[in-house]
Amino acid sequence: AGYAIDRARQKSPEALAAERELAFTIATVALAAKMAKADGAVCAREKAAFARIFRFDPAERANVERVFALASRSTVGFESYARQVAGLFDKGAPALEELLDCLFHIATADHKVTEDELSYLSDVARHLGLDDTVYRSIRAGHLGHADDDPHAILGVPPGVDAETIKRAW
Repeated sequence: AGYAIDRARQKSPEALAAERELAFTIATVALAAKMAKADGAVCAREKAAFARIFRFDPAERANVERVFALASRSTVGFESYARQVAGLFDKGAPALEELLDCLFHIATADHKVTEDELSYLSDVARHLGLDDTVYRSIRAGHLGHADDDPHAILGVPPGVDAETIKRAW
């Protein structure tokens, strides 16, 4: 481990940024592919949603497709990708919410969202470090509000004070 730490210290800021970007890209592609597989089968609409949402250097298309194909074989291991992405950002960073939102786009691409997909999305949100209020708000943006939950509509956790509810309104 010491050797790896020493090597990391020797890298330029540019090299570290490139490694971070690569790690984010691979993890994002894997999470998207595993989202497509969460209902048991990857369909053309889910692949098309992925292609619309995520933009990559055209020169890397074959690599992105390879990672997507490998990752879409199973949802196994998604937790480590989600934690890896979370580790690249500060807690609650907008990029984490945007990633979850993109995964919801893939889930809804085939016009039906299964309980397995919702479970996957909820677990990804948890591993990204997003609280339940954020998850419910993003979910509501794609699927509507569950049982007309006023807290979800306002994006506030249950039990907040009246002043917080007024500000959210």
